[in-house]
Amino acid sequence: MIFSRLKKHKYASFMAYSAFVILSQHFIKDVDAHGFMSTPRTRNQFAAEEGLDGGSTAGLPDKEFCSHCLNSNNKVCGKSTNFDYDDYKDSSGNPMPWISQENYVEGQVVTVKSYLDTHHNGHMELRACSLGSLSTQECFDTAGHELIFQEDVPYGMPADPSYPERGYYAGGQGGGLKDFEMRFKLPDGIYGDEIMIQYKYITANSCSPPGYNEYFNGANSKNEVIDSSYWTSGLDLCTPPYPNDGTRGMTWPEQFFNCAEVSIGESSPTPPTPPTTPSPTKQPIPSPVQSPTVTGSGCCSWSPYLECTQLQNTWCQESVDRCEGPCSGIWLTSDPPAPSPVKDTDATGSGCCSWYPNLECTDLSSAWCQWDVDRCENDCDGLWLTSDAPAPSPVVTPSSIPTATEQPVAAPIVAPIQPPTISSPTVSPVSTTDILSCSSGSTKSSWDALSDMDVITYTVSNAPFTLSVLSSGGAAGDGSSVVSEGQAYGVLSAALTLASMEEKDKNYAEAKNKFYGYFNGWKKMCKNSEFAASCQEPFYCNGGQLPCLPGWKQDAALTKVEGNGAAPDGDEDAILGMIIAVKAVGNDSNIPFWLEEVRIWADESCTQFLQDNTVLSDTGSHRILGLGSCWGGWEDDGNNPSYHAPGHYRVMRDFQQSFVGRTYTLPSLGDDGSLTDAWNMLIDTSYKFLETTQCPGTGLVPNWALVAETNASELEKYPGKFSASGTPQFEFGSEAGRTMWRIAVDAIMYPSESASQAGPFLSPLHIKMVENFDPNPSDSDSYFGDGTLEGCSPMVSNVFAFWW
Repeated sequence: MIFSRLKKHKYASFMAYSAFVILSQHFIKDVDAHGFMSTPRTRNQFAAEEGLDGGSTAGLPDKEFCSHCLNSNNKVCGKSTNFDYDDYKDSSGNPMPWISQENYVEGQVVTVKSYLDTHHNGHMELRACSLGSLSTQECFDTAGHELIFQEDVPYGMPADPSYPERGYYAGGQGGGLKDFEMRFKLPDGIYGDEIMIQYKYITANSCSPPGYNEYFNGANSKNEVIDSSYWTSGLDLCTPPYPNDGTRGMTWPEQFFNCAEVSIGESSPTPPTPPTTPSPTKQPIPSPVQSPTVTGSGCCSWSPYLECTQLQNTWCQESVDRCEGPCSGIWLTSDPPAPSPVKDTDATGSGCCSWYPNLECTDLSSAWCQWDVDRCENDCDGLWLTSDAPAPSPVVTPSSIPTATEQPVAAPIVAPIQPPTISSPTVSPVSTTDILSCSSGSTKSSWDALSDMDVITYTVSNAPFTLSVLSSGGAAGDGSSVVSEGQAYGVLSAALTLASMEEKDKNYAEAKNKFYGYFNGWKKMCKNSEFAASCQEPFYCNGGQLPCLPGWKQDAALTKVEGNGAAPDGDEDAILGMIIAVKAVGNDSNIPFWLEEVRIWADESCTQFLQDNTVLSDTGSHRILGLGSCWGGWEDDGNNPSYHAPGHYRVMRDFQQSFVGRTYTLPSLGDDGSLTDAWNMLIDTSYKFLETTQCPGTGLVPNWALVAETNASELEKYPGKFSASGTPQFEFGSEAGRTMWRIAVDAIMYPSESASQAGPFLSPLHIKMVENFDPNPSDSDSYFGDGTLEGCSPMVSNVFAFWW
């Protein structure tokens, strides 16, 4: 019929032919070479597998129904019929968050899987860029950014010495092969949390790319002639460069574009050399002496009480991993006799431990350091005296001063400081740099003080800019690890610097950059904790995909968790830093790009903190801070006075009260009150707890304490032993010392609201410091007399010997 109708109509044949061409062009699109990369999973494949087919959810894209159809391109990541993967949006219409699909190491040989729905010969190429979502084709095409082909796993296609970046597809158009697995080497020098990998499938059925004839005829790594069905000989030569928008022509092949989001760690990070002298801030844990076996498999203990007496601390007693990991204890398989608190340390006995400048046997308060010469000189940085002979002169030798090439690592936790020189109270104009730094005894700007942290700061990545703060001493170790407390100090210090600076300050932009670096370090720690024992459920950060509270100890390069479970002392300081930074830059003329991310992360972290770092009492009338997301709280579970930061909680409360744009549902916290009520309960409980464990006349608190609820309105000190981190329970030491500045933050930031609580807590110690202050000490060092820090039984039995 068609033939007869064509004969009857003058222009029928032309019309039919035209229709055939139009229809052919339409169907050609359906039989084009279709392909995509599946490992690492690309944005388009993520949308195909995880995307929503209707509805909207923050952090999830709309569903992609043709993951293999990205043969056009606006920038670098390809475009399907419905979606542009350079303008990557979630199902709510907002920019998609970065979601790394794989974690690699710089220079690693990685497995890459791809799928050709329709095979049109050709090869694949991969390139890396460290600009994350801002990656450009210029970045991908930079020499050294290409991944180098290593192996075709199932089919054995050889490498091309002339084009080492190419991975040739086996099988050809008629071979029926669809699934491919190859191995490529990542480039050296490209690493970071947000690395984009660009996949290109270059087809070879309309023209042959340069080098094909040579490669398939033996110029390859196997010197073999390859099956002629794997390519189409006799075609015109393709002429690079090919249009980046995917345009095809007689000598421009069809191309497919995909992007995969990955993280790549530095291959051999070299943190600054740890110090040879241990930090005096926390006392290391000695090896226990073995004695007759105790019934059972063992127990967790802490110095100086190396005995099985804290069996009520069930979380730490669960296993050796918990004990010596997050609990920083020593696992005993026997019950050694507890050492005597103090040995015979008089001048005629076995000796004593002493410190500059008073090298004499007069300070016997630190029983742990007085135990023997090894502890004294190796762990406590003291000098062991065997007689009361005249002390050697405390002359500083050149060998004790770091050289220009040395990078000593200080512990970013509370350490002994030298009091500043107090100048005359005469009022005079103060320059912008005349800000007192207690750490050096000289005036210093906030920027200079922040810059002092460079010596303990390690650059993890430049894209995105990521910094970690190295810690040493006690549970922190030798200076090659990061603890959340130290990382939080970086976040908080940078935020306070921003808050103290004018936008016109020449260092303001760099201060913002440093804050972002420390914040990214904190965020990376949270990412690392996703699959660790975080004891957080559900997650709130990054759209509910990540825990907001990181594992407390991690390696310097932030690639792995070394200590599971959150630590609230670090968590609360980091969150406070985020909120201060948001407030500091919120009205800048040039708003930083990270502002909204930090604002949202801070709110989500507040919720995670309240949910997982606090414990409601049996009556529901008190909410106490735990020792982390995994342990601590009431009675035998143990507590730490220095973790409590009511001023921080007031800031978090007010920030959450005024927060606009929350996209998640606030959790039920076990009581009938509001979010604000929960924060206020935490604040009041903190002060009630501190009251149960503070020396009333001297103001000191111990490193560790136990507390119980007596009724709906009162708490009391709970009996028993409890310690961790290698610090004695009843000592006013490196843990306890932080309590004072945390309460001082409350007094400074909320002077009226906190007056009835912070005032009575700080007053006894303040009085002692005023009474014992000497503005002109004879040795230019001892500003505070011996009566400044005094314990009281049974709260505080001794004071750490190395405060002044």
